[in-house]
Amino acid sequence: PAEEQQSLNDVIAAGVTAILCIGPMRFATMDVSPIATAAKQVPVILLEGYVEAEGVYSITCNHRAAMAELVELLMRRQRRRILFLYSRPDHACQEKIEGYKAALADAGIPYDEALLLQVGTRPEDVNACIKNLLIKRVSFDAVIGAEDSLALGAQKALQRTGLNMPVIGFNNSLIACSANPELTSVDCRADPQCAHAITLLDALRNGQTPQR
Repeated sequence: PAEEQQSLNDVIAAGVTAILCIGPMRFATMDVSPIATAAKQVPVILLEGYVEAEGVYSITCNHRAAMAELVELLMRRQRRRILFLYSRPDHACQEKIEGYKAALADAGIPYDEALLLQVGTRPEDVNACIKNLLIKRVSFDAVIGAEDSLALGAQKALQRTGLNMPVIGFNNSLIACSANPELTSVDCRADPQCAHAITLLDALRNGQTPQR
């Protein structure tokens, strides 16, 4: 949004020597990324974000491998129709989709586009999605949410229908801990990512050029 773009402009105008952004930045278009524009003036470090541009240092977990391992785990438990819900098709989400499809292909399970759905972020959006799938008799035996909030929405929707199946989210956030029952979630290991970001900041402050 315009607020995030203006925030970048404001901090650069304040004379900062580097910018650290946490989480994916949500711009209307990435054709000319404000992140890349900012990086022409000061180094930009992205935590759980990705922009391919000079001066931008992206730190993310391996979402592709994490997703593939999660799907393989569910398949070992005889789950073959795994529903994946996502809201923003950002870099992390695209990696998750790649891992999802790769795990299915490795297991010889045909990919079904009906089980890969983009939904709104509100609980009622997820509830409507689950309800619509059940009305259409689209079968699924597990749910993965690209974020904990989506997984929690699916868990509540399934509880209302009396269905019981694995529901797993990503980020291991407070949302997952406070759910009832507690939501299983993939921990993207923010602590080591933050430590690496500090190391990068120290290197940049000392005039070094870290490997991107």
